[in-house]
Amino acid sequence: LMVLDPRNFALKALLRRTGLGEAACTLIVVSADAFRDLERSGRVLSREAFQRLMVERVASHPSASDHEALWLDWLDDGLGPKQVDAA
Repeated sequence: LMVLDPRNFALKALLRRTGLGEAACTLIVVSADAFRDLERSGRVLSREAFQRLMVERVASHPSASDHEALWLDWLDDGLGPKQVDAA
């Protein structure tokens, strides 16, 4: 519940305690926001469509340009749709 709180206060507090850098924390918050938006939309999506929309939303977020190197590494390291195991 703390992680999915729509105001992100609890999530941001948890992330501060982890010692992750600003870019990683922002990526997690943006990902949580995108996840909540997709879940609230009520659309029935295949796994591939859900992954594609998540990546598109995260990659197109205004913070993406501020933290481009980390976020591109995140996508390249296997979290993009082309890399996710279909199992």
